[in-house]
Amino acid sequence: MNRQNDRQQYWFSIETYIHIALKKEELLLYNPLNGGLLEYTKQDHPAIFRLIKRLRSPKNLQVAALSKRDLENPLIEGFIADCRRLFMAELIETSFSSGKPVQMMPVLEIKKDMGKMKKDPDRSVSEEAMKFLNHFAIHVNGACSQNCGICGNGYKQFVCCTKSRHELSVASLSRLLEEISGCSIRKLDILGGDIFSHSQYEAMMETIQSASPVKILHSHFMNIANLTETNQESKLRSLVSPTSRLKLLATFPLDQAKLASVIETVTGVGIPFEVSFVIQSEEEFEQAEAVIESFGITEAGYHPVFNGSNLDFFKENIFSLKEEILESRPQSREIFGNQKINRIQFGSLTVTADGSVYANVNAPRLGRLGKDSVFTMAGKELESGKSWRKIRAHASPCKSCAFAALCPPINNYTYAIGRNDLCFKAQI
Repeated sequence: MNRQNDRQQYWFSIETYIHIALKKEELLLYNPLNGGLLEYTKQDHPAIFRLIKRLRSPKNLQVAALSKRDLENPLIEGFIADCRRLFMAELIETSFSSGKPVQMMPVLEIKKDMGKMKKDPDRSVSEEAMKFLNHFAIHVNGACSQNCGICGNGYKQFVCCTKSRHELSVASLSRLLEEISGCSIRKLDILGGDIFSHSQYEAMMETIQSASPVKILHSHFMNIANLTETNQESKLRSLVSPTSRLKLLATFPLDQAKLASVIETVTGVGIPFEVSFVIQSEEEFEQAEAVIESFGITEAGYHPVFNGSNLDFFKENIFSLKEEILESRPQSREIFGNQKINRIQFGSLTVTADGSVYANVNAPRLGRLGKDSVFTMAGKELESGKSWRKIRAHASPCKSCAFAALCPPINNYTYAIGRNDLCFKAQI
């Protein structure tokens, strides 16, 4: 009887929706349906690592046969019990099935795999890339009278204005908007410098407002405060449309009286707006919170800026904590996406005031308006660019971390700080 029990077989299967990250020294299983998480190290759980490798084999499709003796291993027994407790797996006697259970595994791809697209005579990489375009940030000029101290690096960390000696012509802007009119562009960010100082402001705004996507018009609040009373009203009214919103940039030290005046004026004109506070310290964050409460601002945001000397502020407030990652409950769609694309940058292009086009202003230029088509530049980025497909699985040290696909995508703060692992594992 005992010999018969020893020969008893079981099918152990891990559900196909479970995210499994098997690294050299780390193993993670995550259930996106309930947030369940299991973590193991190779040093302490070698038998579990061997079992997962068997399950992950293409011929097994996360289903493997286990004997009674296998289940007597305390590590395996505990692992299976934890998997079942978190609804990650099942264990059934082989006698209850006519054969090995078959599971259909999800396949990761970006529409068509790049190799397939190159070989398909009826489809080009550029055509596919144009389908993915969803956002443009357009710097219409670089002139600005403010001295915020963030012009050199703020725009490289988030969508933000920046100074330069250049100005985008209305003709170039018009051609660009016409070229992307057939794309699924959801949002246009319009920035300066100071957009109100564009030499052809009226014609520029008329061109922008004729575009169908949602327009986010950026301005430092002081650039509105410094307009003459006559110009202020006429220029603000040119921003009003059913598809336009105003984003007021506020930097410190903050002139609260002028900010209050601008908010009152903008509210009176009837423009939906948000106040975005650029913060570099805990003190500035607290000041921003106080202003938001005091002024009754209902739409507000924060943009931290790394200035080279506020790393502790970023560690405390910006770095991803393990608890925060798990509390965000990443779902299968996000996890799959993180393994193929950078969900923050994918489908986005930036045009600077000199007509240069980037997938990311920290990466090499893709081309120039008037010389290269958006069609060509978007295809170039999808095929061989450094931004749309910049994922943690290809970046050090994240590629060795079991949390790589669960973490938020790599963002521009990594360029500023010089590290990809802005998280609870960072040793800096």
